Amino acid sequence: MESLLIQKSSKYAMSVWIHDKLGWDNFLEGRVCASWFHLRQDDILKRKLRRSAGKWMKGLMRRLLQITHQQWTYRNATVHLKMKDGRTTAQHETILSEILECAYVDPDDLLAKHCVSQCPFGHVPCNECAIGPIRA
Repeated sequence: MESLLIQKSSKYAMSVWIHDKLGWDNFLEGRVCASWFHLRQDDILKRKLRRSAGKWMKGLMRRLLQITHQQWTYRNATVHLKMKDGRTTAQHETILSEILECAYVDPDDLLAKHCVSQCPFGHVPCNECAIGPIRA
């Protein structure tokens, strides 16, 4: 991979290199290179701010953990959350995509497995189903 650092001897170069070696997973779990703390502390002193590098670092770690938790919650809701009928969101999306594929197909051209008698919502069966034709 090509380095994007312009000055490889800058005060940020070592922090970037160490951070890169720690990896993305460690970063999102709040494991941040200590040199970022020192760089922020120097910046605060240079700009004469009334903040603390420790509070900044705690805030950064808190925000990173919030991002990780939001990703985890979204994944669990998408993959594992069961709706009223016992299906996951992914299963509902699959059913919806199949319905949309069949929306413009002539009902007489549908295969038996796509007939509404197989519908998980209990809709009226079509003429091609094993149950038989619809009676008015």
